[in-house]
Amino acid sequence: MYDDSEQINPRQRMRYDKLSPSSDRNRKLEAMARILILDRASRGYNPLTPEANLQAAEAFVGILDRGKVPAELYQKLYDRFTDYRTRLISNGQQSPNLIPELLLSLWTGANGLRVELLDKKPERPDNDPYECLICSDTGFEYVKSERLEGVRRCSCRQGR
Repeated sequence: MYDDSEQINPRQRMRYDKLSPSSDRNRKLEAMARILILDRASRGYNPLTPEANLQAAEAFVGILDRGKVPAELYQKLYDRFTDYRTRLISNGQQSPNLIPELLLSLWTGANGLRVELLDKKPERPDNDPYECLICSDTGFEYVKSERLEGVRRCSCRQGR
């Protein structure tokens, strides 16, 4: 990958190896780095150096990966964080700093984004009077067999 005749700083080489263009991790790091830059700018702070921003993004992505947060939803989580911060300020409370654990709680909490996406009803035209015949749009179907009796997620909600 590297020609010995090239004079590449070892730090630059390490950064280049971590951010291969095709990696999913690269996509996550880029998305999180943009959010961290936006957060600092919105609070009037100077931007971090690219190396420090990459380190911070790696820490955030590492924690958000534990909760299996898709990179496409990082911006929605940040929007929720901004709404949360705004509510606290309007109630006279201190504004929290952006930390990965807080973003993760906005994903996994009882009113978190993950729960909201799972409970979201399928999109239908307004004039469609039909609902799921199995679960009546509750998202759960009753199951009774020789070994099992209870409820499970309905097939109309699979993949959500």
